[in-house]
Amino acid sequence: MKKFLLLTLLLPALANANVINISGAGDLNGSWETQLLFGPYYDFEETLVSQVWWQDRAAARIFAETLADGEAEGFNALLGVGPYFVWDFSGTTLNFVTYRNGGVAFGSTASSSSSFFETRDVTFATASRVTVPEPGTLVLLSLGLASIGIIRQRKF
Repeated sequence: MKKFLLLTLLLPALANANVINISGAGDLNGSWETQLLFGPYYDFEETLVSQVWWQDRAAARIFAETLADGEAEGFNALLGVGPYFVWDFSGTTLNFVTYRNGGVAFGSTASSSSSFFETRDVTFATASRVTVPEPGTLVLLSLGLASIGIIRQRKF
């Protein structure tokens, strides 16, 4: 039982995710869980076009700057180049914001063939807003844990 509880507590820490905090950016303010995806653009297109910064270069820059400022541990290990915050794709040109050695860089990758984006592996960033659990959820969780403790105590 102790091993199960320990695993339950440690498992989220082992995931490929970081939480960053953005402030002073209007609707983007708050906590965001960021994750890395590695592979060709077309493998992740559906996810990438649903990002909050899609079609918004300024929002992509805010996320890249937050990572460049060291808000999220682990991202700087990418050889001094951060992940791509893709904000537009035209079929032959991929537009993105990233950071390089602590500074933000705008970039684009162009190819005369869209098959380039089917085969070239790139590290992309994604983010989803961190939600705070409802108070009712916390009460149910607490009751469940208390019940397990009571049952366990009665057995011994």
